[in-house]
Amino acid sequence: MKLSESSEGYELDIGGLELGLCLIDFGFTMQFGTGEERVSLRIEGPFSCSLGRDRRVLHAETDPGGLGPALKLLHVEAKRGTVSKDGDLTIDFSDGTRLEVIHDEHYEAWTLNDSGGLTIVAGPNGRLSIFRPAVK
Repeated sequence: MKLSESSEGYELDIGGLELGLCLIDFGFTMQFGTGEERVSLRIEGPFSCSLGRDRRVLHAETDPGGLGPALKLLHVEAKRGTVSKDGDLTIDFSDGTRLEVIHDEHYEAWTLNDSGGLTIVAGPNGRLSIFRPAVK
């Protein structure tokens, strides 16, 4: 996955990758893509799913039964992904749904990694840590 810096933060090159797996435990994990190109997003706290005016706040740990709006995204393609400089993550889907994960003041809100070795962590207070694969 290509990561491009912009004035507002970062653009994630995830357009066209289909959500192929959702995993629920004390967090919510979404895996995009198949084969060689895969991107995994681990959400550790509350997040929102919006479609039109319908916005739902979801939380895997406190209300796993309420994750229906996020589970409906299974087999839907991601259209665009962005990360703000404040550590907020937004993913827009081809069906018009928007997923947003706001940074947490005390904990890691989310972690994103790809099959090429890139890892992005939204730490406490939205502090971003970006680990890029070593160049060979």
